[in-house]
Amino acid sequence: MEIVRPSCEETMFPEYSNKTLKILCSLHDGLKELYLFCLNYEAYVALLVFIVNFFHFIVLTRKSMRSSSINWIMAATAITDMISQLWPLFWGLAQIFAFFYPCYSKKTAYLIYFLDNLFTAIDSFSRRCTTWLSLSMAFIRTLVIRNPLKLHYDNLTKPKAAFIVVVIVGIACLPLGIMNYFWRAIIEEEGVEECTGNGTSGFEYYTETSAWFADNDMLVYNIYYYLEGVFFKIIQPVQSIHSGATSAVFSKNASPPVTRTQF
Repeated sequence: MEIVRPSCEETMFPEYSNKTLKILCSLHDGLKELYLFCLNYEAYVALLVFIVNFFHFIVLTRKSMRSSSINWIMAATAITDMISQLWPLFWGLAQIFAFFYPCYSKKTAYLIYFLDNLFTAIDSFSRRCTTWLSLSMAFIRTLVIRNPLKLHYDNLTKPKAAFIVVVIVGIACLPLGIMNYFWRAIIEEEGVEECTGNGTSGFEYYTETSAWFADNDMLVYNIYYYLEGVFFKIIQPVQSIHSGATSAVFSKNASPPVTRTQF
């Protein structure tokens, strides 16, 4: 049976109507198509970014470059950028695996969901670190350049200052990274049989918002997103609804998503 998905006019921008609604839905659909097009090449771009940052790290940690705190912070930023590419690289490898082995076991399906949750949390953590490391680097440069005659600011250019900055940023970003991991619970799909022969594995597992996030009128969920918005994105973050590789199903009361992943 073919699944009929609701159109943009039926689900998006309920406060608008007529011409404005058509314009917004046209923009939404166009951006969605562009996003899905880019998503097909995400793993290739991630691999390129990983290689570039690896060479960036090698250059910045050469002996002649180690005396500056800015270079050490840039090297740490290169590491966090490489770490943030692990999630798209993982999905690229997972899709290759599913292509050659379409009939994988339930244990393998669970492992894929577990690694997806893990790499998603790591990606979220590393991106926050990158943001604050870049901001701290700009802040140190500003202080040193604006106060060239004040010797105590010169300490900010030492490698020790970079170590302190990296540790503080890592500790500050870690709690939300841990919360991001426990955001999703892996649920076993009922009534799904493992494929045999040349069949394709179905939805043996799916992820949904964990009880810890959803309980108490989604208290932890709201705390997480307000902290994320205030401290890491300045404005309230907007969640993207992935379709194609992933599809998210929302209830009418705007509860957190249930995500089912299929190759």
